[in-house]
Amino acid sequence: MSWNNILGQNRVKSILQNIIANKRLPNAFLFYGNEGVGKDAVAIELAKILNCSKLNNKEILLPSEVKACDECINCVKFNQLQHPNFKIVFALPRGKNESDNDSSPIDKLSSSEIEEIKSELEQKSKNHYHRINITGAREIRIISIREIKKMSSLTITEGFYKVFLISNADELNNEASNSFLKILEEPPERTIFILTTSRKENLLPTIVSRCQDIFFDDLSPEDIEIGLKKFYNLEDKKAKLFSQLSGGNFSRAIKLTDDSFIEMRNNVVTFLRVILSNKFKNIFEEIDKLLENKDKVVIQIFLSMILLWIRDLLLIKENLKEKILNIDQTEALESFNNKLPNADLYSSIDSLEEAIRLIDQNVNLQIIFYNLIIQLRKQILKQSKF
Repeated sequence: MSWNNILGQNRVKSILQNIIANKRLPNAFLFYGNEGVGKDAVAIELAKILNCSKLNNKEILLPSEVKACDECINCVKFNQLQHPNFKIVFALPRGKNESDNDSSPIDKLSSSEIEEIKSELEQKSKNHYHRINITGAREIRIISIREIKKMSSLTITEGFYKVFLISNADELNNEASNSFLKILEEPPERTIFILTTSRKENLLPTIVSRCQDIFFDDLSPEDIEIGLKKFYNLEDKKAKLFSQLSGGNFSRAIKLTDDSFIEMRNNVVTFLRVILSNKFKNIFEEIDKLLENKDKVVIQIFLSMILLWIRDLLLIKENLKEKILNIDQTEALESFNNKLPNADLYSSIDSLEEAIRLIDQNVNLQIIFYNLIIQLRKQILKQSKF
């Protein structure tokens, strides 16, 4: 990875380059913004830059020169997440009979849990945009903070700075938050903490006040399209479609690259047909079936696919068929449109965008869906032929 492999975020890159060139490095950063916009990826890149041998041999740097060489041994180790100066802290499951005396948060975990952690870290090393997600992990506990304290007291033997990335720092529980705050109050020398979160409001205000906070913008569809082509070798049509479905979230776009996309789109069409029918028992069954999957990202993707389907209906209605994304479904789209001559598609798009936004705010999923279906039926079923 290098700055060239960071999608978008030019404003963030410029801020960090100026901080380093002007030698005004804080002890702690807080990177905040929506999911999937590259906060962890930028944090890893920053850690690498701070330890790049070629860069640290220069007395004076221009902001434009602040970039890792990607060739020295330190850069290579950071790219693989194998550098001894670097540690990613994230939520872990609680081990059986775990106690405050354990030396590591993984001491009491099962072999299968440890294998899952290794697998997630391996995926993160290959793709810095990958979100680490461990089964049964709900919070970052004090034992992980004690490990940070212990590691930060060790002498640096390679590189120049120790860097601790606390990924999804809003998952710090109260005890861990208070313990971490004490470290921030008396930070060790040549140690940098980078906290990333999509829920800044859930962090202790006293932690936020001791960090230099930097907001990350949503990625544009063009940024995501470039990333899908560059990292996943997707053909133009798929990259364009998935970038539109992503909602500015690269992690969400990545989830679409597996073979489940076609099946999910077929489910979208079935779902629409059912909710627009008058068979209310079937409507409730479809909602329950969809909400069986507790993965909010998958549910948001599903709603985004409905949104794009309705957007395509609107484009066909306005004689802009050449701009539709579901190009291979033109016949099905035209059939839908013929049955919905008076549908208020603009309002339907607004309702879907609002539902996707509410999911990010942790509003109850059943409430979101029941309200959404009432609105869609009202907006679409105007003298329809369903």
